[in-house]
Amino acid sequence: SYQYRPGPELNCPLTVLTGEADPTTCDGQAAAWGVESCSIFTALAFPGGHFFLEPEKNDVIAAISARLAPS
Repeated sequence: SYQYRPGPELNCPLTVLTGEADPTTCDGQAAAWGVESCSIFTALAFPGGHFFLEPEKNDVIAAISARLAPS
């Protein structure tokens, strides 16, 4: 029953994480999040399906940590 409603753009970097073999999300859907921020947008795909987080947790944590680290 979810219906998307546009809102103000985020003024911060936005990173979207997906599973390469996720049957519920395609590349275009992940990339569509780019319009939600007026800052840097990155889409990262990890091996696995919809529940890629657990088997890829070390790489996911590394990717998040790299984006949160001061430049």
